[in-house]
Amino acid sequence: MNSLSEVTLSEFQTALTPQNIRMIQIIQGAIGLGVVMFMGVVLFVYSSQTMNVDARITNDDYDLINILTLAHIMVAAGVYTVARVVFNLLLSSSVLRNGVTKVMKDGQGRIIENPAEKILVIIRSAMIVRLAMIEAPAIFGLVICLIATFNGTILETPSIWLNAITACILIGFIILTFPNKERLEEIFNTRIAGTPV
Repeated sequence: MNSLSEVTLSEFQTALTPQNIRMIQIIQGAIGLGVVMFMGVVLFVYSSQTMNVDARITNDDYDLINILTLAHIMVAAGVYTVARVVFNLLLSSSVLRNGVTKVMKDGQGRIIENPAEKILVIIRSAMIVRLAMIEAPAIFGLVICLIATFNGTILETPSIWLNAITACILIGFIILTFPNKERLEEIFNTRIAGTPV
């Protein structure tokens, strides 16, 4: 076999054991849960604040939040674009060609010989990298909300909560792309099967 793109769908389906699928689900769920928990912390801190706007709030506090919000928008726009490109690159024909010769290990440290299982490792890696990239603006947006809660600006300018949209986007993305056998087969069919060598 010269390339992992020569693996057939039936061979790939054999590699999709409940154990392998569950590992990808746990990783994706853990990334989502981390963001949800951090969002819970931000909401808890916000709810414990008094509703009186602190007289110590200065223009510098608002300037800081505005600068961070602008940076957040630029980071999110860049990351969403780059995440798609990186995901495609990690599943490209050159990666599949080189994947035949690479030594890959499973969760227990055993060397993977089966080409279909190697493809599953490549897909899992691509999914983790894409999620990690999308997680960055989500955390950044929540940090802005937390800073605005601490300095009191969010009480006077509730539109600062819009920075939490990227966290909602990540959670929605995790729900919509939550891995199961059919979704992993779809990735195989659309990204790998028939990839030119």
